[in-house]
Amino acid sequence: CSLLLIAMAVLNEYIVRSPLKQANDLATTNYNFTEMSLRNAEVVRAMGMIDGLIRRWGRDRNLALRRQAEASDRAALMSGLIRFLRLTMQSLILGLGAYLVIERQITGGTMFAASLLLGRGLQPVEQIVGLWRSLILGRAALARVEKLLDGGAQNERSFNLPKPTGKISVEQVSFAIASQQKVLLRDVSFRLEAGETLGIVGPSGAGKSTLARHLAGVMQPSRGTVR
Repeated sequence: CSLLLIAMAVLNEYIVRSPLKQANDLATTNYNFTEMSLRNAEVVRAMGMIDGLIRRWGRDRNLALRRQAEASDRAALMSGLIRFLRLTMQSLILGLGAYLVIERQITGGTMFAASLLLGRGLQPVEQIVGLWRSLILGRAALARVEKLLDGGAQNERSFNLPKPTGKISVEQVSFAIASQQKVLLRDVSFRLEAGETLGIVGPSGAGKSTLARHLAGVMQPSRGTVR
């Protein structure tokens, strides 16, 4: 009985894993798209992109929900089947005990005692099977966290620097988006001492935010250095 329950749990993971993974990936992509859209709400509104953006969001969201519904249906089917097998096993245990009592091989007390012992023996396995989906979700979440942390690891060699004094030095900084073949920054150079202030003005898309991200160390320049 224990081996059969474990086998059903493994089969449950096998048939649920693919649609559940797709649903989680699609949901994460949809959340990131929503966050990006909200962060650029003014640009989206100014360029008349709201209708198209909503259609795309709805399409991606519906696809994620369909995959999630598929995974839930499969999980519900397997959960019902596992519950049916568990109850059937308990009935078979009692039936076997009753048969042995009729054949005068055991007493009635022995039958109930053995039934209780077997039920207790199966209880941990039943709990594991019942929590199997939670274990799968936890393992998938751990894998995503590890992937995120591994992706953020810097492979470049580093060395110790002196304590910063507040000086900012930008030397011939250029930045281009390779996929769009668009240059956002070109040969930007300036130097600020501690306590000095510099105002940067320009039209939308001139590269002000991009330069700020370089100063904060969030982005790395295509050419030049920021210290």
